[in-house]
Amino acid sequence: MINSFPARGYEGRPDWNDLLIDFGASLFFDGISIEETKARVRGQLCYLALPFEDISTFQRLASLTNLLSWRVRLAPEIMCLSPNSLAGICSLDRGLNADQQAHASARRAMSLQVFRATGPVIIPPVAGWEDSQELYQIAGTALSAQRPVFALKEGVIDV
Repeated sequence: MINSFPARGYEGRPDWNDLLIDFGASLFFDGISIEETKARVRGQLCYLALPFEDISTFQRLASLTNLLSWRVRLAPEIMCLSPNSLAGICSLDRGLNADQQAHASARRAMSLQVFRATGPVIIPPVAGWEDSQELYQIAGTALSAQRPVFALKEGVIDV
């Protein structure tokens, strides 16, 4: 059972080629199409990973819009859960003066619970995904647990 992020050995700057070298193309599908992803994970509950930590409130709102857009694009073949939807609601509810450390801790706990409840990880091509330490940690953790990761490459789509 996964008890925490980060994945050991993947704490530094994101280097997605390292994941490909370490886990191979049989677990890390970099540049895969939406259609092929749907064919491979049809009917599974997936973790939809989008950047959220260390971004502005405005970018978090955009992330929530992206989340809804990607859920629609992947449905009905794939059902996705994402901690971003829960964390976004919590951050909006708490306002700008919220205890940021408590919020970050609660979000990490939500991420871990969603991660445990899901299978494959899907990373859509939204702005900033390649530089996201958060997504790199999620991918490294998933791959270390022998869960496939699908990094979609259909051109960056951002709302």
